[in-house]
This record gives sequence, structure tokens and C-alpha cells, in this order.
Amino acid sequence: MNKPITSETFYIDFIDSLQSNGKVHPKEHYLKSDTFFKNGLHLLPCVMYLLDFQKQSFFFISDEIKSFIGYSSEDFYSFGHSGFLDLFNPKDLKEYIEPVFREFVSYASNLNKGQIKNIRFSVNYRIKHKQGHYIQLLDQFIVLETNENNYPIIILGIYNDITTTKTDDKIIFTITEIDSKKGDVPIYSKTFPESIAVTSKEKEILQLLKNGETSKSIATKLNISYHTVNAHRRNILEKFNFKNTSELISYCMSNEII
Repeated sequence: MNKPITSETFYIDFIDSLQSNGKVHPKEHYLKSDTFFKNGLHLLPCVMYLLDFQKQSFFFISDEIKSFIGYSSEDFYSFGHSGFLDLFNPKDLKEYIEPVFREFVSYASNLNKGQIKNIRFSVNYRIKHKQGHYIQLLDQFIVLETNENNYPIIILGIYNDITTTKTDDKIIFTITEIDSKKGDVPIYSKTFPESIAVTSKEKEILQLLKNGETSKSIATKLNISYHTVNAHRRNILEKFNFKNTSELISYCMSNEII
């Protein structure tokens, strides 16, 4: 009887199972570990996947993906990882594709093949369900294969639905060393978007806007000119990259800025 695996030993056990299979074509090599994938489903609720990072296509994605976002594994084989990215919340996509992607590739490319197999990367983001609402996914993955320049080729990962426990919209990217004896050893963690400095005057204006005040009434309350209030409002919108005040206030409230 196959023993259940735990999240702590999942990646190491999988790598060990691959090494015992001998050298075959990478795709066949991984998919031959069918028994291991079935064992991995003891980690439910989760979705397991194998991704060709260069071609941006899935080798494998478990059927549980449909219960997460409404799309079947066959849908994912059809539209590939690029289609998956189309489901991202636009703001998360900007953060994921630019800074997080650069951080991941930069770090992975500086590791040799012996080092990278024991490194787990983790990032969360919002994905649009087939029915139109967003859910929060936690994506934990390792690099199984790299090219001669140490660029990631094949990725093994797990998706978890963390919608009920993730209370803000921040993306957290972490790098962890996995060791069967020592346990997880945190190496790096970064939050996106990075903290934005807000002045005391800007906080005052944001709080008054939250309370429904207009630029004119804010000017009176703070004893500053109407034009100064509007200048502050424009600066705050630019600083947080929002186009309207309602989105800005909602963001500031959810991130405890006001």
C-alpha cells in the first residue's frame, strides 16, 4: 500500500522517484511517475501540475483544477499556460509578470543543478473563476530541469485555494530550501507591490475622502487651498497607480493604509 506523502516531503520524494527511473525523455520521465502523482493527491485540496516553462504548456494538471476555477484539465492542455495567465487579475498579472517573474528567473539562473532541486518557490495571486469571480491561489513549485544557461525548463508545482484565509490582495513571493532532515529553511521573501510611503497630509486627505468629503470641504477642514487638495489627490493616485478615487480608497482600506 502506498503511503500518503506530506507537503514537507513531497518535492524530495518526487525527485527521488525520478532519479530511480533512469534517463528517458523528460516528458515521459515525469509522466511515468503516475503512481507518485496519485499518491500526491493525498495532499488534497490541491492541484498538481507539470509545466514546460519554455513552451508555456502543461505536461500534466490534475482534474481537481475544475473544482478550483471551473476549467477542466483538458481546457488547460488546450489553452496552455499563456491562457492561464489570461485569467489573472490584471493588477496581479502586472506584478507577477514583471517583478516576480524577474526575481524567480534571476534566482533560479544563479543556482547549479544540484542546488536548484532543493529550492521551493511560492507565490500567490488572484485567478478568475469560469463563473466570473476571483479566487486566491497559492502556487508552490520547484524547477526540475534547466538548460545549459540554468534557465528553467520544466516545473513541478501545486496549486492551493487560499481564498478563505487570504484577506488582502498583496502578492507574497518566497524562496525556501527544503531539507528532509532540517525541514523548511526560509531564504527569501518579498511582498508586491512594495510598501509605498504615504505622508501624514496624504493620510489625512485619504481619511477625509473615505468619509465622503469633497475637495472643497477638505480644503476648508485642513485650511489649505482647493488646488492644493487636488494636487495631493493627483499625486496619491499616481503613487498607487489608480485612475479613480473609489478604487484607491478601497485599496487603502484593505491594506490598512487608512
